[in-house]
Amino acid sequence: MKRILILLALFMIPSSFAVAEDGWTKEKEEDGITVYSKKVKGQDLLKFKGVAIIDSPIRVVLGVLIDNDHRTEWVDLLKKSTILKKFSAYDFIVYQHFKTPWPVDDRDMVYRATAYTNAKGSVIIDMNSCKHKSSPATVGVRAKLNDSKYILTPVKRKTKLEVIIQIDLGGWIPDWYINKKTKEWPIKTFKGVRKQVNKDHTRAYALPPKKKKK
Repeated sequence: MKRILILLALFMIPSSFAVAEDGWTKEKEEDGITVYSKKVKGQDLLKFKGVAIIDSPIRVVLGVLIDNDHRTEWVDLLKKSTILKKFSAYDFIVYQHFKTPWPVDDRDMVYRATAYTNAKGSVIIDMNSCKHKSSPATVGVRAKLNDSKYILTPVKRKTKLEVIIQIDLGGWIPDWYINKKTKEWPIKTFKGVRKQVNKDHTRAYALPPKKKKK
């Protein structure tokens, strides 16, 4: 009887608490894409991580992520993406407009993306909200992107792609709703990446230089 009760207790544990690693808790898995969440001290908004294997070399996957001309084809809900300032091929400030379902107002954001290669050969693209004099007026509500990044790691002829995202959509939307929607974003976006790597216009991109030590 004791053994049966233990087994029942295990099956009753919500799947979102099934696996925890380095503070990350597994939320869901779909088509080989796994989503994790992590609590942020002093905040109700969660940080999310998506992980997937993309069946293309790292330079091709990087080409998809860097290519602003076709970004709306694979980033979930993205309607417009404009480079406001380009410091280099691996460092730029971008404005993005996201079309959100009615009755929620559209969101936009301005952030700086900086790419570099780490000592292990992975490519990191750091993304954080910033201000820029050329930023257009908001289309609805200006969202904030904090401590977010893509991580690309070569796995033979494939690429392990990770995204870590923490976003504050602002406005009247409650935190629990933002967490729910953000949890779905990596799955939809990574499915888009998988399609994008096979398109005719996609090109391999040279890896960025290693990050300079301060």
